[in-house]
Amino acid sequence: MTNEQILKKAVEKAVKNGLDCELGGTGKVVKVFHGKNITAKMLTMFEFIFSHDFAKAIWGKETIYKLQCSKCKADYNIWDEKDSELISASYCCYDGKKLKRVVDYVSETWQGELRRMVLEPEPLKYIEKFL
Repeated sequence: MTNEQILKKAVEKAVKNGLDCELGGTGKVVKVFHGKNITAKMLTMFEFIFSHDFAKAIWGKETIYKLQCSKCKADYNIWDEKDSELISASYCCYDGKKLKRVVDYVSETWQGELRRMVLEPEPLKYIEKFL
């Protein structure tokens, strides 16, 4: 894909994920809208792709889960390595209660991906992998 095609698809994905923006007529400028008053800020392609708002819209957050006993609060981290999903709940080895799936923590995935993209010689090619 060309850089213009990658940028177009990236803007489409960002809009789909809730960022209020659109590609300008030249294909190299992006309008980002702020709030209900429809004031727009024009950003160059690089200003846009390196912005926090764009990174949040493209990569977002990842919620990490664990299994926990509701009675004794023992934690179990059981993952299916094939697709990074928790294996179905089993029972606590201490008191036999069924384990529940609970949130362990929320990872700001977008921050790490933005850092990696900044170091890339061709940042749009890096973005292309996620479209």
